[in-house]
Amino acid sequence: MTNALVVLGFLAMTVSAEDLADLTVTSPGGFGDTISVFSVTVTGAGIVQTQEASFGFTVFRGLPFGRYSIRVRSNGYLSRERVMDIRGHSVWLPVVLPGDMPIDPLPIPRLIGRIQNMRHGDVLRVKLISIFDDTSLTAQPDDSGNFEFAGMPPGRYLVVIYTGEVLVRQVDASVNHFNINKDILTITL
Repeated sequence: MTNALVVLGFLAMTVSAEDLADLTVTSPGGFGDTISVFSVTVTGAGIVQTQEASFGFTVFRGLPFGRYSIRVRSNGYLSRERVMDIRGHSVWLPVVLPGDMPIDPLPIPRLIGRIQNMRHGDVLRVKLISIFDDTSLTAQPDDSGNFEFAGMPPGRYLVVIYTGEVLVRQVDASVNHFNINKDILTITL
């Protein structure tokens, strides 16, 4: 019992008001809609807290600086978990929840593209980045400049072409369930 009191006393002394953060969690849906009711569980730094959001956000006040696992759940959506280091006094974390799949799943979206005017010997990479969260996929085009991404949720994306660490080109792209294989995204260098 004495050891526990010493540890608790030590923690109370090392966590000052300067080392506490407020974490605001919002949850846009995978189709750009706002999810107003969801549950968030924050785990880390000896803390496990769950809060319900009822107006599209919730705020965890007075979290000690440290690494946290944040899990967001809502009915009708797939849950997501993020791990982050909280070092700032006011932190905002948007966590996109994709819609739960229906019993008869829709076809898996694909984005097919072609890079025109690619020089022989160019070592290019193509990255597909969601504009709603940090999700990304990477592909290497073939010798003709063709590339493909599959399995991503519908939504808006950035397509970034780079070599090494140098950005070559960036374009916007939209992916949905219903225009699969109809359009080929053509990017001219």
